[in-house]
Amino acid sequence: MEKTDCQIKCMDCGKWISSPVVFGNSQSFFNSTLVGNKLKCPFCGEDTDCNKKNMRFISRLKDSGFMVTYYQEKTTFDDLEN
Repeated sequence: MEKTDCQIKCMDCGKWISSPVVFGNSQSFFNSTLVGNKLKCPFCGEDTDCNKKNMRFISRLKDSGFMVTYYQEKTTFDDLEN
């Protein structure tokens, strides 16, 4: 079982914000089309777009010690224990 988190990068201040857009799993993220969604940044107060270009999807694989991050069509694997 995986725990997932979706975050939006504010295009104004560059900080990561927890996304109101929820994905059940990584396949849902890849299959989705995101157009025209906006989010007000809690840090700088500016509206920023919510689309895959400034969105990252983090999947923490339960009990495995690994985290997988999907961002700008790249995948990274992090060992949480080191």
